[in-house]
Amino acid sequence: MRWLLCTPVLACPSVAALSAAALAQGGNLVQLALVLAMTLAPYDAARAVCDNPAQHPMPRLLRRIAPWSPYLLGAAPGAGWLFGQAQDGASLATMVLCTLFATLGLLPAYHALVCSPEAS
Repeated sequence: MRWLLCTPVLACPSVAALSAAALAQGGNLVQLALVLAMTLAPYDAARAVCDNPAQHPMPRLLRRIAPWSPYLLGAAPGAGWLFGQAQDGASLATMVLCTLFATLGLLPAYHALVCSPEAS
C-alpha cells in the first residue's frame, strides 16, 4: 500500500514542466510556485538518496541512476519553458523526453521511500 501513497512523487516532473510552459506564456505566481515546489521537493529526496546510499539498498540499475538523479530533475521545467516559448513539435518532443528522464531520475528516491525500513 505504501507504493500507492508515494506514487504522486513521480508526477512532480510532469507538473513542473507543464507549469513552466504556462509560466512562459505569461502565467502568474501560482505557476512559478508550482515550478519551484515540484522541482525542489524531488531534488531534496533525490539528494538524500545520493548522500546516504548505504541506508537505501536498491537494485543495481537504480543505484547507477541515483548519482545523476538530482541533475536530471532540472531538465523538465527547462524543457517546459522552451515549449511554452516555441510551441512546436520539436520542443514538445524535447519536453516529453526530458520529463521522462526526470521521472526515471526519481525512481531511486521513490524506491527509497517505498522500501525503506522507516516507511513501515
